[in-house]
Amino acid sequence: MKKLYAMLAGICLSATMASAQCYDVMKTPDVTYTPTDTFKMDIYTPIGAPAGARPLLLMAHGGSFSGGDKNEHTCSEIARRFASRGYTTCSIQYRLEKNTTDLLDSGVAGAAVLRSVADMKAAIRFFKNDAFHANVYNVDTNIVYVGGNSAGAITAVNLAYLRDTLSIRANDFRIDTAIRNAGGLEGDRGYPGYSTVVQGILNFAGGVKDTLWITAGGPKIFSAHGDADRTVPYNFDMVLRSLTGGILKTITLCGSGAMKPRLDEL
Repeated sequence: MKKLYAMLAGICLSATMASAQCYDVMKTPDVTYTPTDTFKMDIYTPIGAPAGARPLLLMAHGGSFSGGDKNEHTCSEIARRFASRGYTTCSIQYRLEKNTTDLLDSGVAGAAVLRSVADMKAAIRFFKNDAFHANVYNVDTNIVYVGGNSAGAITAVNLAYLRDTLSIRANDFRIDTAIRNAGGLEGDRGYPGYSTVVQGILNFAGGVKDTLWITAGGPKIFSAHGDADRTVPYNFDMVLRSLTGGILKTITLCGSGAMKPRLDEL
């Protein structure tokens, strides 16, 4: 499945960026993006690109919110390719659930998603803080995209579309509690005060908890998702996890296929 995602990424990038100029890329590894702890990301920048602020793309890896890292091939390769076309990009590490069996509880699984969202928002604010001070990474703060693969895509999609607690239905009280425990929708991971609104999403096999969170005027989205995906559902279903040889269901999710009618409607 990872090879399929990488292939789809290569096809879409080659098709949409074939006419763009390619630059050599410099990778700056293990940059700490929160001021209070040790979360890391790898940053990719184009060498010899024209002067001026660049669009920013942040990518997050897969791994069921319990594994994986920023070196995952799909996300690091997409980050590298976009940097070669003149973007500032990064592949981030985010908090993972240490006890994988706890993820079978929908409340724990939801909280894991929200923690990863908070971490990605902190990474956005890191770049915006840099743009307004040292400006090391030369980012256009008005052109910010997020993306990911599998769990990372779920992170990016929910970051983009969960913008206020009014979107949460009354029967999602556990998510509301998890949001409060995470420090609110913006989280508490540093550099407060900067907007984390994004302009677009690269969704490789992700989804959103509730399609009603998607509202008019939200960011554009590109989705690539196998309709026979047995891990992250293509339509509305339970997310499946393999644990000690068995297949177990966790939190419900609206996959790319379920999101499309809502996006078309808007």
